[in-house]
Amino acid sequence: MASTARKKSTPKAVDSPFKNFTPYKPKKNEPYMSEAQMEHFREILQKWRQELMEEVDRTVHHMRDEAANFPDPADRATQEEEFSIELRTRDRERKLIKKIDQTIDRIDQEDFGYCDTCGIEIGLRRLEARPTATQCIDCKSLDEIKEKQLHGPLHAGSLLAATASYLDARSRGDSWLLRIDDLDHFRIIEGAESAILRSLEAHGLQWDGPVLRQSERIPAYEAALAQLGEDDRLFYCNCSRKALRELPIYPGTCRSQRRPREDCALRVRVDDAEIAFTDLIVGPQQERLGEAVGDFIVRRRDGLIAYQLATAVDDGEASISRVIRGGDLLDNTARQIFLMEALQLTVPSYGHLATLVYPDGAKLSKQSHAPGLDDASASANLADTLRRLGLNPPAGLSGAEPAELLSWATGVFDLSALSAVDVIYRH
Repeated sequence: MASTARKKSTPKAVDSPFKNFTPYKPKKNEPYMSEAQMEHFREILQKWRQELMEEVDRTVHHMRDEAANFPDPADRATQEEEFSIELRTRDRERKLIKKIDQTIDRIDQEDFGYCDTCGIEIGLRRLEARPTATQCIDCKSLDEIKEKQLHGPLHAGSLLAATASYLDARSRGDSWLLRIDDLDHFRIIEGAESAILRSLEAHGLQWDGPVLRQSERIPAYEAALAQLGEDDRLFYCNCSRKALRELPIYPGTCRSQRRPREDCALRVRVDDAEIAFTDLIVGPQQERLGEAVGDFIVRRRDGLIAYQLATAVDDGEASISRVIRGGDLLDNTARQIFLMEALQLTVPSYGHLATLVYPDGAKLSKQSHAPGLDDASASANLADTLRRLGLNPPAGLSGAEPAELLSWATGVFDLSALSAVDVIYRH
C-alpha cells in the first residue's frame, strides 16, 4: 500500500546495540566481502550478541528480585504487566541472538553479504545498519510490500505512515491518493485488499478517487521500459551470485548484452549519476548511484516489473506533488528519482518519517510478528498514532471518534516538526 498527495492545480538511528564501531572503508580495488570485511562484520555481530546476552541476564535477575518483594495487591497487576512486557522483549532478543548465530555461521561458510533472493551484493552500509540482513534493499522492500498487501490487517507501523501522509495532504488542502502494490499476482490472497481498505476506513483515513492498483498499470511500466531501451539505458544480465561474490559493486559485466535473452534480469545503467534532493523531514540527501548501488534491476529474472521502476512511474505522475512514507524507504529514493529523470517524469517532494521499532531496534512488520490492528479499537489506535507523531490530543477528545481526532490533528499538523528518529513501539 502506498499513499501520495495530489497537487491542487539520512535518518538518525535509535540507540543501537551495534552502533559503536567505525564504518568500514574499502581500500582501492578491494573485492567485496574480502577477508577483512568478513572480520569486520564478525566483530560487530559478536559484540551485539554479547550485549544482548548481558541484557537478558540483567532482566532475569531483576525479575527475580522484584518477585521477592511481595508487592501490595494493588501493585500486583502493574508488576505482572511489566513482567509481561519484559518477557516479550526478552523473547524477541533470544530470537535475535539465534539469528546472529546463524549469520556468523554464514560468515564462516563465506556465504554472507549477498541477497538470498536475487543474488546481488547487499552492500556494506546496509549490512552495517542491519548486520543480519539476507536481502538487498530492493528485495526486502518488495517482500515488505507483499507482507502488507497479502496478510490482511494493518499494524501500528502501517497506520503511522498512512496517518502522517493523510494529515500532510489534508492540512495542505490536497487530495490523498491510495495505491495497492500488487504486482506479484502469484501471491495475492483473496480478501487481503478488502481487509486493508476496511481498516483504513475504520480509522477515518478516507482516500480520494478510485484505489490505484499496480497490477492495472502494467502497460505504463512496459512503456517506461521501452523508453529506457530506446535511450540505450538497459541491458540483460545473467550474472550469478557466484560471479558477483568477489566484486565490490556490479562491474557492468553484461552491459554489452542489449538483445533479449532468456533467464535474465533487466538492469538500467547508472553510469556516474549523482542524485541530490532535500527530504522534507530528513533534510539534504546526496547519492552517487555508481558507488552506492551500481546498475540496478528494473525487471526481475522471473519477468515481473521491479519495485523501483513501478514506484518511479507511479509517483512520477504529474498529479503527484508529495510522497510521505516510512524512513525505511529512504534508501530507494535516489534510484526512483534517477528513473523519473531518465523518463522525463515529474519528481515529487519526498518526506521520510520515523520508523516504528521494537525496543531492540527491530522494525515493526509482519515478519517480526507485529500484531494486526483491532478495527473495533480504531479511536484508541489513532490516538496512540497521533502521540507517536508528536501530537497529543487534548483531554476533551478522549474516546472521540476517528473523524473528530483527525479533524483536530489536521488543524495542528506540521510536517516540518516531525522527527526522523525511530519511534519505540510499546504495546
